[in-house]
Amino acid sequence: MHPWLAFTSLILLWTDAVVSQVQVSGVVGQPVTLPCTYSTASEVTTMCWGRGGCPRSVCSDQLIWTDGYRVTFQKNMRYELNGIIPKGNVSLTIKNAQQSDSGTYCCRIEHSGWFNDKKVNILLEIKPAPPKTTSVPTSPRVSTSAPTTPATTLNLTTGKEMCF
Repeated sequence: MHPWLAFTSLILLWTDAVVSQVQVSGVVGQPVTLPCTYSTASEVTTMCWGRGGCPRSVCSDQLIWTDGYRVTFQKNMRYELNGIIPKGNVSLTIKNAQQSDSGTYCCRIEHSGWFNDKKVNILLEIKPAPPKTTSVPTSPRVSTSAPTTPATTLNLTTGKEMCF
């Protein structure tokens, strides 16, 4: 093995390299889901979600933590895991997304042994909601028409004049 290859491999182990990075976008006021799954074929394990990039261990600014079966820590009710946790679906849903939710999130799945954790950095962009179109309600159209022939007038005279 070449010395530079061994050195590069060693640096990757020391830095606990991130496996992947994903980009997700959402809309203000709507829920948005950040995907994260793992195979449970070998084991069900703990995991955490945090704000910011994935650090060397655990999650910084923790949002949610699981024991592999259920949520054991939840920073805010806006953050929830809707997938089946023991089956490896630990995707994070943020309810009522706000522009301040934009940024980097870390999904960290802890596997036994050194440098085995699966780490996914997710870059979330929350866009403004599209402007609402306001329409003025219209009432049903009513049409009126006048007769086209003038009304007949009667001129009644009795032939007698009345004096007072």
